[in-house]
Amino acid sequence: MGYVAQSPSYDVAFSREVGLFPSLLQNVTRQTVYRPGAFSCSEAAEIIPFVAVEISNILDEHRFDFNVLISPGCSLEVMTLGDFARGKTLG
Repeated sequence: MGYVAQSPSYDVAFSREVGLFPSLLQNVTRQTVYRPGAFSCSEAAEIIPFVAVEISNILDEHRFDFNVLISPGCSLEVMTLGDFARGKTLG
């Protein structure tokens, strides 16, 4: 549910920033990884390891790029994602 509710705001913000800083953001690539559905915080935390596989594949393809992970999730979900990021030396 978080992605569906918050994605439009990310889209608008990014579009505005590209307009303000076109040369800075011209090479930015955005990737979206999510599982459709409405999940409780604990259910979402259980799904993150599976989503992390998809994220890992994207990061491997872009291993020489500067990568940023943005998550609108709840605290359990973010903690699991943080563990994953530390393992990939992203955070």
